[in-house]
Amino acid sequence: MTDYIRPGKVIGIIGSGIIARFLALKAKNIGFRVNIYCSKKDELIAELADTYIEAAYDDLYELERFARLCDVVTYTTALANVDALAQVSNLYLPQQTDLLAIMQDRLLEKGFLEDNNINVAPYATVVMLTDIEENIDGIGYPCYLRTTRGNKELLLEGPQDMLEAMNVVNKTTCILEAVIPNSQEYTLTIAQNKRGQITYFPVVKAVRINGVVHYITTQNQLESEVIQEMQRIAKQIAKSAQFCGTMTIKYYVTHTGAIYVDSMKPTICQQNFYTMDGCQMDVFEAHLRSICNWPLPKNIVCPVHTTMAVVLGQDLSTAQREVSKQDQWHFYFYDFTEALSHTQVGHINVLDSHSQEVIDNFEKTFI
Repeated sequence: MTDYIRPGKVIGIIGSGIIARFLALKAKNIGFRVNIYCSKKDELIAELADTYIEAAYDDLYELERFARLCDVVTYTTALANVDALAQVSNLYLPQQTDLLAIMQDRLLEKGFLEDNNINVAPYATVVMLTDIEENIDGIGYPCYLRTTRGNKELLLEGPQDMLEAMNVVNKTTCILEAVIPNSQEYTLTIAQNKRGQITYFPVVKAVRINGVVHYITTQNQLESEVIQEMQRIAKQIAKSAQFCGTMTIKYYVTHTGAIYVDSMKPTICQQNFYTMDGCQMDVFEAHLRSICNWPLPKNIVCPVHTTMAVVLGQDLSTAQREVSKQDQWHFYFYDFTEALSHTQVGHINVLDSHSQEVIDNFEKTFI
């Protein structure tokens, strides 16, 4: 097998936090040694590492030194420095950096998707406030004002929001993006190895409350033709970007079945954590199999519908109390020393065919 990385070799992980920790734990369980590269001190990661390096993501010297200590390298953070990673990609970084560079800039992302004939929401580039005034008739209210880099976004519901919009536009280039009416949010995660084999995880539906994702459910109620089209789009993105590893794509689907791609993330994301209990193979193993060029199944299924509740800092105490009450809930807490109100500090997986009843129970507990 070309570039096959066997157990006993060294997996290098660039990143910190809970995703890097879960990936390191999975790699250890499979039998790999694990080296960790973090931009800031992370004791929970350091304790798992065979070699631990703390340095900036753009420190080329330290990155090269780290990569030479590994047999294969992967990044778990979307904040990784593209230019620095590109310099060490020849030291076996199968993920490459093209898709990371694209997703770090919303304008590049939109252009990439349009070049591949993939539907995106109507949008306009905003450099100054007058760009909003000139394009708002075509975009319409409500709409999002999003920075091209970073995660800042502002929902504009009318002219009364222009003052706040000015504060955002004055600092950076933005995108004015239409809200897709009568749509629901879904994500699809795929994994692709260096031989071009692709595996698909289930399409999952995101349930938002006050704009924040609180639940993920595999009960999507989509027509099979819609799911097949979402898979086709994901495959086209992966092939076009020559991507290797795990990628999650966020879609908006209207009640008529029209599909729009909102964003793509070429790393493991926390919405994938439902796979830890619900799927025959979790996202961490699929990612490791991809970068190590192991074979992948055609599809990864959930034998029973799975619902994942996101535990935010504001709900941490409530979730911890539920441990003594719920015998069917799978609890995960991340050891955050400071639980900010809207920071994800844990998650709960429930395997149950009656997904709506599970969500209703979650809402009764946390909302």
